[in-house]
Amino acid sequence: MKKTLLGAFANRRARQNLGSSLETTVASTSDSGQPSSQNASGTSATSADVLKFFDSVFEETGSADDFKSYKLALIRSLNNRIEQYSNLGLDGCPELPQWQPDVSLLDASNIAMQCAAHVYGNSKEEPVVNGYGFETVKSIGASMNGVVKATRCIKVTSLQPKEYFPALVITIRGTRPGKIADWLVNFNQDLEDTSTLIDYEHLAPNQSGLETVSRVHAGFLNGVLALLPELLVQINAYIATTSNPHIMFTGHSAGGAVAALAFAHFMSKSYLLNAQASKPRYSLLTFGSPPVLSNNITARLKQATQIPQKSIMLAIVNENDAVARLDRPYVESISQLYETTSPTRINSLRSAKRMWRLPPPQLYHIGDLIVLKQEQEKAINVVRGYQVTPELFSDTVFYDLAAHPKAVYQKNIASLLAADAEPLAGLEYLGGIIQ
Repeated sequence: MKKTLLGAFANRRARQNLGSSLETTVASTSDSGQPSSQNASGTSATSADVLKFFDSVFEETGSADDFKSYKLALIRSLNNRIEQYSNLGLDGCPELPQWQPDVSLLDASNIAMQCAAHVYGNSKEEPVVNGYGFETVKSIGASMNGVVKATRCIKVTSLQPKEYFPALVITIRGTRPGKIADWLVNFNQDLEDTSTLIDYEHLAPNQSGLETVSRVHAGFLNGVLALLPELLVQINAYIATTSNPHIMFTGHSAGGAVAALAFAHFMSKSYLLNAQASKPRYSLLTFGSPPVLSNNITARLKQATQIPQKSIMLAIVNENDAVARLDRPYVESISQLYETTSPTRINSLRSAKRMWRLPPPQLYHIGDLIVLKQEQEKAINVVRGYQVTPELFSDTVFYDLAAHPKAVYQKNIASLLAADAEPLAGLEYLGGIIQ
């Protein structure tokens, strides 16, 4: 997170001002019936929990004169409590299968991550990756109310034949620190019906025992519905001029959440596309995305007959990235952990490490979960990926905002690409916290 955001949280008056700003926004838009109004109204309960949590943190840690002191105080305070439990990160998990992607899949992950990072900037320069060409064919600007997220449609070509390229990469920008409109979208965790977004019957017809009803994070639903008309235009234009077209959705943070919903929409409603054009294959790679749907539909998507083998469906998460766990029950549980695990109890907990019982998740990711974990090998830091089931993921405490920035994901993917797993230059790891 940028200094401005966490610095604001670290100041009581700033937190009060933020709360007042949110209340004012809710009051001024609550009667309009528009998506921005729904986001404002839906954010109130979640934002109250978050701000209350920061009040508890900084009341204990005391005041400080600079941002760095606030940050270190927050890290120490959270570490002192959460590290006492056995289900922090992956260390307490049973042996996990290591993610062993081939070179083609690693290349695709790197391309997707570069595009996901590129959409944050204002530069007209295209991403640069050896052996690949990039051409932005459509750039959609973000709306002032935060409902429409900045989006780019990028044609990616390769100099040599590749398994996943050429492709049209649709990349959606995540949250901008300090932008209240973006946070209204994130905090609008009311659940809405998905019937207008996903056609479950068309996705996997005549298959019994599969859920046909799911609910979705309302803020992200508003975001994807606003983008769908233009995305349909761009996809139709691409498949009309491309043989064996491949459409890849990607995004970091909240952008990944919206990208996942767009992926599910076009997977389930392929009949909306130009019937005269080549039938596309779809892929999804998200990075640090929060969960989005009340049911886990990944298995259903895999069973759909229209999914070719050479498609990708991955939700990539850095170990301890708190954003990847954020739904309302999780936020409430971590707040409770902080309040009930007082400093006076820490010594007794150290002698009998136990598990912090998390509530069942309210929302799930779309895609197979891959957790990137830093480990020590011959006195250097290396990054490995592990395949984690949704059940295990839902029992694991991830709490570190410093593991979330897109730059950390870029470096982790680059480390996986490197044949000798070079240590991550410029990053110092301390107790799972990236400094």
